[in-house]
Amino acid sequence: MHYDPKKDLKSIRRIRLLFRLAEKVVGPLDFNEQGLAKIARSPHPRAQRISRLIRRELEKLLERHHPLLVWIVESFEVPDQNTFQEYYSEAVDGFLHALFKFDEGKGVKFATYATIWARSRIGSLAERNKEFGRFFDEGLPPRSARVYPDNALHLDVRSAFESLKERDKMIVWKYAVLGYTYEEIAKEYGVSKQRIEQVYKRCLRRMREKLSS
Repeated sequence: MHYDPKKDLKSIRRIRLLFRLAEKVVGPLDFNEQGLAKIARSPHPRAQRISRLIRRELEKLLERHHPLLVWIVESFEVPDQNTFQEYYSEAVDGFLHALFKFDEGKGVKFATYATIWARSRIGSLAERNKEFGRFFDEGLPPRSARVYPDNALHLDVRSAFESLKERDKMIVWKYAVLGYTYEEIAKEYGVSKQRIEQVYKRCLRRMREKLSS
C-alpha cells in the first residue's frame, strides 16, 4: 500500500487552519477530539460551516486510508463480522487521534504514525474483550460487589450488561471493574463528572430492571 504523504500533510494543515478560524468564533481550542466536538456544538453559523469543512477533510483522509485500516484490522484475530466492525471503529478512533497528535517535524510519515495508533487501539480493545470474558466467568470485583452482593455474574446479568449501549458499557466497565473515578472517565469523554455519575447510575437501574423483568 502506498500513500501520498504530501496529500496527508495538506489535509492536516488545512484542518489546523480551520481550527484557527474556528477560534475566532468559539474561543480557544485544543487541537484534539474535544476541540472538534466544541466546534460542532457551537450554534454559530460560521462554526457550523467550519465544522462541516473539517468533517469533509476527515472523510477524505479516512477514505484514502480505508485499505490501510482494513489491513490493520485483518492483522488481528477477527472471529466474526461484529468483531471486525468493533475493531475497525477502534482503528478509526486511533487514526483520528493520530491526526491530532501528529508532528510533521519528527520526520515520520502520517500513515506510519496512524498505523501505530490504530494498532494500539485495537490491541487495547482485544485485551478488554479478554478481560470481559474473565469478568463474566469469574464474577465482579469488590466495587461491583456492592451492586451484586453474591459476587457472581450469571448469564442473566451478562444479558443485562450486553443490552447497554457500547459507550455506556465502557463507562460501567471502567468505573465498576477498572476502578476509574467519575472525574477520570469524564475527562476521557469530555463531559462533567456529574454526567458520568448520572450515566453510571442510569445503567445500573436499567440492568436491575432487565434482571427483574
